Amino acid sequence: LILDLSVYMNLNYFILIMFYISIMFTVLYSFRLIFYMINNYMKFLSYQNCIDSQLMNFSMMIMFIYSVIGGSLFNWILFNSLILMNLSLYIKLFVIFLIFFSLIMGLMVNMFENKLMLKMSMMFKFFKSMWMMNYFSSFYSKFILMNSLMILEMENVWDKMVDDSVFGYFFMKMMIFEYILNKNFIYYLFMMILFLMLLV
Repeated sequence: LILDLSVYMNLNYFILIMFYISIMFTVLYSFRLIFYMINNYMKFLSYQNCIDSQLMNFSMMIMFIYSVIGGSLFNWILFNSLILMNLSLYIKLFVIFLIFFSLIMGLMVNMFENKLMLKMSMMFKFFKSMWMMNYFSSFYSKFILMNSLMILEMENVWDKMVDDSVFGYFFMKMMIFEYILNKNFIYYLFMMILFLMLLV
């Protein structure tokens, strides 16, 4: 709505372009922050032990609906000068396209950064091997990309005390949880797209 209002006002083209670029970068770094918090190193590990209560989810949905309705009523009571905007469909779709483009750019930046971190990790291992230091470091480990390498390096540490079947069991559970959470994430994105289509 703020982007539509900025198009509707008589702004300078430079200010309008800077406004759009700032919104695009805001969506980009917000999406990157969400990606780092949820899916970067631990692959949804923060959600594996999460058990949601259906009663709690229902009460949160009721609170969400009441907050949206209450905020709309509060806005209509306080600010009674409503602005009716007649914008073309292309401008409305341009705003949504800009948000989706910044989401895709955020994903691409994360993918390129993962490849760069993999190269930096290899260089880090090379320099550590020059000074006869231990290889294992949890900061640079990618648990899926370098899983076999990490298991080989952990054999020098406390890995000998645990049987391989325990690791296989936990790895199988982790893959099942990751599949379920990826499916829920797809449902969430589908609901968001439906909501944005209803706004248009």
